[in-house]
Amino acid sequence: MLGNSWYKKEKPLLGLTGMGGGAGGYLVGAGAAPMDPREHFDVRSGLTAPFTVNDINFEADLIVGKSTSNAEYWIWADSVRGFDNVLKSNTDGGEASGDAYTSVGSSGYSSDSNWFSSGRTYTTWAWDAGSSTVTNTDGTITSSVRANPSAGFSIVSATSPGAPAAIVDTYGHGLNAQPKMVIIKNRDVVDNWWVHMPDQMTDRQYLFLNSNTGLATAGDTFFTTSSSTIGIKRSAVFSAVSEDAICYCWTEIPGYSKFGSYLGNNSADGSFVYCGFKPRWVMVKSTAANSGNWWIWDSEREPTNAITLPLYANTDAAETSSGTGAHDLLSNGFKFRGNGGAYNGANTYIFCAWAESPFKYSNAR
Repeated sequence: MLGNSWYKKEKPLLGLTGMGGGAGGYLVGAGAAPMDPREHFDVRSGLTAPFTVNDINFEADLIVGKSTSNAEYWIWADSVRGFDNVLKSNTDGGEASGDAYTSVGSSGYSSDSNWFSSGRTYTTWAWDAGSSTVTNTDGTITSSVRANPSAGFSIVSATSPGAPAAIVDTYGHGLNAQPKMVIIKNRDVVDNWWVHMPDQMTDRQYLFLNSNTGLATAGDTFFTTSSSTIGIKRSAVFSAVSEDAICYCWTEIPGYSKFGSYLGNNSADGSFVYCGFKPRWVMVKSTAANSGNWWIWDSEREPTNAITLPLYANTDAAETSSGTGAHDLLSNGFKFRGNGGAYNGANTYIFCAWAESPFKYSNAR
């Protein structure tokens, strides 16, 4: 049964997969030293602009910021496009210019007044995508890639090679493993944020990060993934020759990151979702039509259970303390305390999570 399969190898069901995801019931690989999540992923909260973060353990390559105190746009910037080019996941708009993050270095970064309003409170999340941006020729189209295979994350700059057509162009991603989640955004024009998770979706299926719409199915192939490339249907993402898109690619690392799906039980005694680690950050989305936002929780903003302060990747809403979506972050996953169609109804949900610590080193919450 889908809702009780997290200790088993995933098997597709209606284009989706069971609770556990990945390579079945692992904790930390036998004999392998677990990854320290803090070396590649960081979460900060309670930052009053202007602010400086100066004690992280890596040089950030993707930084995502959001005001928790005010209704305000999301702030996505990265080292491949430059930290003076911003995309906003609450809209389908193209890239906007102006410094967002400055003094990005080996231990942190600072906010800039172009995007961060003085006196308002923010949270930021940062990922490490490696040490250099290189030219990658693994696909049919050359791409610029910054990759960190050991942490399962890469940033791919993709350019349309021609007029829109029903052609799947491939671009190298540098991860040496199949991505488990890809987020794609056209930088130049108004267009959606495409999300594809190959273990949970067919090559014709996708979600939009900037929308509460459900899982969509196209009439032909839109996206492909392999251990070396991602494939993008040209006419889906691009509207003209030489348009640029940015692609964020993640693969699963045992004890550090998890990508999967679960079946909500629509019960006050909510679903438990196994991750194999104590989550620091979780994002959940219903695949049902028009059934909910992209819910985001983290243990930095709420270090003790129950977790009740969501942010929504697809809206500009401030942090809310309504208690809706209450759940617990546990030593090996997360468990909802109630039901709700947006996160634990009688629907199928996709999720992604990053670790605070691997299971074998986690303390119960």
